[in-house]
Amino acid sequence: MWAQAGPEVAAQIKAISVDTTGSPVATDKYGTPLSLLPGFEENPNAMFVLWKDHTGVGEAAEINTHAEKFKTNYLQFVGGIYSSEWFWSKLLRVLRSDEEVRNNIYSFVEHCDWIPFVLTGGNDVHQMKRSRCAAGHKILWAAEWGGLPPNEFFTNLDPVLDGFTDKLFKETYPSNESVGTITKEWADKLGLPETTIIGVVPTMPTWEQLADKLSLTISAR
Repeated sequence: MWAQAGPEVAAQIKAISVDTTGSPVATDKYGTPLSLLPGFEENPNAMFVLWKDHTGVGEAAEINTHAEKFKTNYLQFVGGIYSSEWFWSKLLRVLRSDEEVRNNIYSFVEHCDWIPFVLTGGNDVHQMKRSRCAAGHKILWAAEWGGLPPNEFFTNLDPVLDGFTDKLFKETYPSNESVGTITKEWADKLGLPETTIIGVVPTMPTWEQLADKLSLTISAR
């Protein structure tokens, strides 16, 4: 887009954020998707699991039933019903159905967190800045219970999830913060200044809701 606008316009860009759906992927400890590693190139379970993939509908139903057993309502901030479109349904489905992925996965990463991580040269999944929007909406993170639900919540759901939260994250970040500055490699590829700041990203429905509100505000004025 900015390439078409010309170098003078591109040179004025100060920061960018991306727009993605809630589509997570299995990674190694460096944050590399398994599908980009030898032996997994053609394995759909090693690729980003698109938001519209509902093969985890059974897992989502299990999560909803399971959540009722706990005094803390871990679904209270996601509308009370967990969806097959979301993180834990997809992760549980992948781990149950694919032994190769299960034996090689280190973490599970939302698309909206992975792209800024790549653009800023990330190489340690534990250092990946996780979007508070995605974490709260898809991954059941909430400050009210100190982050993610406890390990007990997941191991009692299925032992295959035992210890998996340790491979995820503790902190989350709002969209008014930056992930870092673009790498020279990506600045050159995209035709952007090397000073370009990469923002923390919410998921696409949040951007759409914000755009709708801004549109209504502008129209009202």
